[in-house]
Amino acid sequence: MAIAKGAQIWVIGKETNTGWERPGDSDGNGGEVITPAQYAQCFARCRTAIKKLPSHTDDWIVPSAPAPWNPQTTYSGNSNGDWVKYSQDALNQCVQLNAKPDALSIYTYTHGLDPSLVTISHPMDPPFQNRCFEFRAYRDFLGAIPSSLKSLPVLISETQAQFWQDSSVGWIQRRSRRLTIGIRRNQISGFKRSVRFAGRTCPVIRMAGVFQIAARSSTISEPRSRTIIACACPRNRCRRPIRSPPPPSPKRKR
Repeated sequence: MAIAKGAQIWVIGKETNTGWERPGDSDGNGGEVITPAQYAQCFARCRTAIKKLPSHTDDWIVPSAPAPWNPQTTYSGNSNGDWVKYSQDALNQCVQLNAKPDALSIYTYTHGLDPSLVTISHPMDPPFQNRCFEFRAYRDFLGAIPSSLKSLPVLISETQAQFWQDSSVGWIQRRSRRLTIGIRRNQISGFKRSVRFAGRTCPVIRMAGVFQIAARSSTISEPRSRTIIACACPRNRCRRPIRSPPPPSPKRKR
C-alpha cells in the first residue's frame, strides 16, 4: 500500500471461487479451495488492517467478485458450486464477522461481440436454469445481495465481450444504455434505483470497468494485453470515497 499513491478503493482478492485463483493450483487444477467462510476471515483481517492506517480510515474495502458461470467450488450448502450462492454466502459471512464492506464488486460478460447479448435474457441449462448466461448475469448477483448491504454502491469492476476484436460494433454503448435503463426502472427485486452516499443521491451501480484482452493479430498494430479502461455509466460520476485528512505534521522546535 505504501507505493499505491492516492489509492482509496481496495478489492480484496479475485474470483476466489475458481480453480485458477486457488493457492497452489496448477493450470486451474488442485490447490486450496477457498470457501466463503475462509474468504470472509481474510477479508475481515485486511479490512481491519487497512482502516488502521493513517489517511485510510474512510477507504472503500470491497469484497472479491466471484467468477460467473464457474461451479468449481462446492461446499456444504452449495453442492452445485453455484457462483451466485457463493457470493451471497461470502457477503453474509463478512456481515457476521462485523466486517461490512464499503462497496460491492461484480463481474459480468457476454459470450461474443454481438451487442444484443447485453440485453438478451438467456437462461442456462439445468441445474442452473435460474441463472443468466450473458451480461444480465449481473442481475443474479444483485438479487442475491443480503438486505443489510443493499444500500451500498456497486462496481461492475470487470466486464468485456469474450473476446474483443479491433472493431466498433456498439457493444459498450449497448451495455451503458442497459445499465441506465435497468437502474431507472428499478428492475432488481429489493433494490433501490439510487442510494444516499456521501450526502448525495447516487445510482446503485456506480461504474462499469471494461477489461480488454486482445492478442497479437494482423488487424491490431500493437499487441495489447490486460488493458483496463474505466467507463462510468451514463449520467453517473463515480465519486471516490471521502478521504480522511492526513495527520498534522509535527512542529519543529526552534
